[in-house]
Amino acid sequence: MFRFIKANSKRSKKICRIILLIIICFFANFFIASLAKDNDEIKQILAAENLEQEVKVGVYTFRNYQGPPYDFDIFQIYKGEQLVYQSEIGFRYWVEEDDSLLRVGDDITDDDIANLLVFNLSGGNFFPLSCYVFSLGEQFRLIKILPDGHFEDSNQDDKLDYITYETGFSYWNAAHAYSPAPKIVYEYCDYSYFLAPTLMYQPMPSQKEIDQAISRTKQDMVVCEKKGRKGNCWYDEETCLPSSVWSYMLDLMFTGHPDEAYDFLNQVWPEGKAGKFNFIHDFERQLKEQTIWPILEPVFTQINK
Repeated sequence: MFRFIKANSKRSKKICRIILLIIICFFANFFIASLAKDNDEIKQILAAENLEQEVKVGVYTFRNYQGPPYDFDIFQIYKGEQLVYQSEIGFRYWVEEDDSLLRVGDDITDDDIANLLVFNLSGGNFFPLSCYVFSLGEQFRLIKILPDGHFEDSNQDDKLDYITYETGFSYWNAAHAYSPAPKIVYEYCDYSYFLAPTLMYQPMPSQKEIDQAISRTKQDMVVCEKKGRKGNCWYDEETCLPSSVWSYMLDLMFTGHPDEAYDFLNQVWPEGKAGKFNFIHDFERQLKEQTIWPILEPVFTQINK
């Protein structure tokens, strides 16, 4: 009996090893086939007749191709005759040649080295753009791939900062059109772009501006209560809050004023209505889990001391 069990155990292990080997071979063949397909698509797109844009900056040349089978793009950057960068297959890539602020080859990082900005349209619905920032010096470098936004010199130091938006509250109890997206600033430092809370910090709005925001928000609440759950609202029992409540709160927080954001909430909260604790719980959970606020909070706390 023991020999029978032992023999069956060995046979089972052998069968398991065979099955495992078959599975590994299947996925290996699938991966190789997918890779071969990708390589074929890349070759088709990079055909000379598919060249869409060519831009020269010193010894560097940017070339963007658009081709079959799906009219997607690939861009390449050459230093002389040497290929130094090739993108993945993307929906659209291009270099903006007619922007007075971002002229091709300008030094936007104030390090006396030309830069090249390549924009990418992903084809998505929400903030689909991104920007590749390259340094075209003696040593070629990809500095950063930045999310959708724009460049500006926030503090007049001859370095262009990058302005983008926090999308962590997108579709939180509201449609996209009503979703807040507070401004975020990145600045160039030590060969990359880093979050810049000191550039995000702004003085508190005047009392007149705050009073106007309170008045507008209370008007939104009236509309929100009439629509109930059908509106773009946070809803708890009989309390409806429009997205303009947390939109203004986020604007205050992301410019360095978290305490004042909760003061605003207290001032607009409908009198006699319950649910404030639940709203704060839901709001702070989204804030901590889906945004960069945990990074900003200690910096703003230090600034406000």
